[in-house]
Amino acid sequence: MNSGPFTVSYNNSTEAITNNGRTVPAKSWYCNTPIEERWGDTIYVSLRSGAIALGNADDQYRTADGSVQATGTFYTRPTSPTDLVTYHEMCFIKAEVLFKKGDKAGAFAAYKEGIQASIELVNKKLKEYGETAASNPNKAPMEQAAIDNFLANGIGTAADITNGKIMTQKYIALSYSTHSWNDMRRYDYSSEVYIGWAIPYEYFQDANSQKNIPLGKFYRRWTQPANEISYNSKNIQASHPRALKDDIYSFPVWWDYPTDNYKE
Repeated sequence: MNSGPFTVSYNNSTEAITNNGRTVPAKSWYCNTPIEERWGDTIYVSLRSGAIALGNADDQYRTADGSVQATGTFYTRPTSPTDLVTYHEMCFIKAEVLFKKGDKAGAFAAYKEGIQASIELVNKKLKEYGETAASNPNKAPMEQAAIDNFLANGIGTAADITNGKIMTQKYIALSYSTHSWNDMRRYDYSSEVYIGWAIPYEYFQDANSQKNIPLGKFYRRWTQPANEISYNSKNIQASHPRALKDDIYSFPVWWDYPTDNYKE
């Protein structure tokens, strides 16, 4: 909570350097800050990419001597895909419906198919990148043996399928899709549905966070943009009693409420 984690730097010199009163060995990581409690932030992995244009195939972030500071993620290349509607998303929707109908075998089959379809979609793009474990381990294609092992041993069985497993794997597969937020609101941020999910530690330490989202409530909507507030304030105020209040973020939108009294 105190100004961290701090960005990691790298001493690419062949000699030690002095930084903020301490010695940094040659070819080593450090945090360029006078705050001593942040010097250990080198344990955190930075998300950086060196890809600045469509023609730049190598998106590893390198220092001057060629050392790799970060390998980026699947989505940091300019040519990374942006998926709007996918087959694997439909599989997870089918799995959720069948599970709620009590068809555990059908739900598991759709759930497994969704996971496999997601992996295959990603792997297809990784193969297009042409990377190897040596050139960029973060962009190397997944081995079929590892995929088969995961599908056989890492996702459970029809006997132990739960809606939590379905929705958690859907969340992973959809990555940055806004539908993940739609689903989380639909399930009221349940930790049973999103296995292992919890409110971030920072929320309980930050009074401003609790001002916008009071204790016991969740993040459910955006506030209206400034131009709407400036030029359409009458209609905004009519849309919800709390429309111009700080805590509007915590009130459900109309489709996210069990009754028609969503303004209450």
